[in-house]
Amino acid sequence: MAMRVVAVKDRADLQDWFDAVGEGRGLKTLVLEVHQDGLGAADAAEALEILFPDLTVHPTEEGALQRLVGEEEFVVDSLDRRFWSFHTPDVSGSARAILDRAVISSHHLDRMWLSWEHLRNIQPDGPFREKLTGDGTFATTGDTFHGHESFVGDVVGRYRRLIEGVEGNAMRWESSEAGIRPLGKPIFIEFERPFPDRGRLYQDMFSCRMPFRLWAADSPDRTSVPDGEVISAEAVDLHVGQRLTMELGNDWVRVYVREGNCGNTVARLIANLQKYANAPLRLADPDLQAALDQTLSYPEAPQGALALA
Repeated sequence: MAMRVVAVKDRADLQDWFDAVGEGRGLKTLVLEVHQDGLGAADAAEALEILFPDLTVHPTEEGALQRLVGEEEFVVDSLDRRFWSFHTPDVSGSARAILDRAVISSHHLDRMWLSWEHLRNIQPDGPFREKLTGDGTFATTGDTFHGHESFVGDVVGRYRRLIEGVEGNAMRWESSEAGIRPLGKPIFIEFERPFPDRGRLYQDMFSCRMPFRLWAADSPDRTSVPDGEVISAEAVDLHVGQRLTMELGNDWVRVYVREGNCGNTVARLIANLQKYANAPLRLADPDLQAALDQTLSYPEAPQGALALA
């Protein structure tokens, strides 16, 4: 199996590698969101060396395709400059742990954070079977690498619509001959029922730890919050090290995204608040809600083609 990974020289080799590493066990693709700001003019190979100093990078004949070798072996596709696909024949389950360690230690990396809607509203087709998890891990036992790659691209494309929509709402100023005017609007997230314990939620959200990856300066003790009181926080997103303002009500959250903030912050917030509140939510902005509700429809899907976790 390892020798076949070494044989990947360009994109044309990926189908042969897919065939070689399948053998009934399937291939995994783990998608990371990559912010290259701060990495200078580094190309993909140089960026991987910075982001994964404990692993060895082997360039291929294509600039957007690299081998990343260590405890596990990956073929990394950076053709999409924002969402990089880490393909691996990992059978031990350690590939996700390797990438999670890199995410925690870097401002340049984050996982995908798929909401309930993004996991439910998929109807796959074709001669393949896919398992998709909320952290952007795809596992396939299909017949073609192209079918798997297309499915990954469709899921990523829908996710991109959400986070770029969030970024389009960033609070900013526009200057013209007529003067300066404000643009953007806060992201308003409303739940069907109140949060079970807002004080605990506040502490968990701004603890610097996964999964929220947020920190609030001078955060007060919020072990007890009177009903109806709005909690405000000036927070830092540890993914990109940027500031944002947040407000928490009994059953809603309002996020003021600044220009240059990463929309992945809001996707991460949505996914984890859904788990905490165990309740459906709505986004006040109809375009953002449409990005959540969008269905990937493949009407000829065999029964049980997709497993979700």
